[in-house]
Amino acid sequence: MNRCVMPARVRAEPFDHAEWLFELKFDGFRAAADTVRGRLISRHGERLRRYEGVLDVLPGGSLFDGELVVLDDAGALSSTCFCSGGPAGQPTWLSIC
Repeated sequence: MNRCVMPARVRAEPFDHAEWLFELKFDGFRAAADTVRGRLISRHGERLRRYEGVLDVLPGGSLFDGELVVLDDAGALSSTCFCSGGPAGQPTWLSIC
């Protein structure tokens, strides 16, 4: 099978083209939020009790599929906050539609 691979190149400006679609990469955890039962479940089926405080900001009686991310003090996405145990606060919930 012949596969065409686009090699990486260093550019002065980010690539942009009207016929290409881009999405942001969130460095967090994919999770399901069940506000009916008060549970946050990982994509592997594990309960994420440590981060269930995020359920308090979601509408009750709902199910969500989304991404759990942490913002640093400047408001930027931070994967290192999860890896290092996170900040004192709870992570932010980003809903995936």
